[in-house]
Amino acid sequence: MGKDIIPIFVLGTPRSGTTVIGKYISTHKDILDMGEYAGFDFTYRVAPNLMKTLPSTFKDEYLFSLQNHATQFAHEMAIKNNCHYFCDSTPWTLLAMDKIKDKLPGAKFVLCIREPQGVIQSLERSFKSGRKWAGENNQERFRLWKDFYEKVKFIPQKDLMVFNYSNFCKKPEEELSLLDQQLFAHGITPTSLDKTIFAETHATVVSDHRPVSARVDNNGHITLLAREDWNNEKWTIQDEMMLQTDNGYKEILNFLKNLPLKNSLHPAVIYKNKYLSSLAQNVNMVTNLKDNIR
Repeated sequence: MGKDIIPIFVLGTPRSGTTVIGKYISTHKDILDMGEYAGFDFTYRVAPNLMKTLPSTFKDEYLFSLQNHATQFAHEMAIKNNCHYFCDSTPWTLLAMDKIKDKLPGAKFVLCIREPQGVIQSLERSFKSGRKWAGENNQERFRLWKDFYEKVKFIPQKDLMVFNYSNFCKKPEEELSLLDQQLFAHGITPTSLDKTIFAETHATVVSDHRPVSARVDNNGHITLLAREDWNNEKWTIQDEMMLQTDNGYKEILNFLKNLPLKNSLHPAVIYKNKYLSSLAQNVNMVTNLKDNIR
């Protein structure tokens, strides 16, 4: 089954940047882009829900076999493409994280965080383009935002990287640099990643227009573009009251905002520890050299 293959899951709510970040990470030559593979979401969440009321004698065995196949297929595709990792950017997989977390030891997780205002307005456009799951009104869309991010607590934090899409809209170079640093700390060299991905639209439906986050000039120079995450003029007082009066909203938001500080691989810690480790090694080398000369 290719036991050395490492899964990378890009998670978040729909419309939180999971597609573009999955594409970006997968420009690494050693990472297979499986897009929204959905194999893990289907076998750990969708299929069990569909089958839970069926009077099947071998239901559990069948589901176990399906889940193994989802892993095996992804591993086989990675091996076939000479990759050490595969990247699954299905946002819905986050809803099954309580079931997946112990089944795939060694997996890496990239959590895309986006504030609810941007998600809700983007989901409204998705609903108008025919995606009924995006919610008929802002209350339903806000419920979806909460349902997803309430599952973040099940992600093993030692294997977690965080990308804040809302911050990326404001300061794209800074936020992407933070992601690159975290990837490096997890053994993925970011220097070969292709930023031109951000100059492309990643909407799956042509009519579902999404703004690009970069510009490439005639010389191939890439400029990341700052933009608004959400339209403040279309965000009403009633919309804001919906957030502020909701039990648990601030708790989820604070938990998400504090994730990088709880992560032992936070960039500030990474480079301080790397520097101290390097400094200690250099001191030992000099000491050993002096001892040998003597």
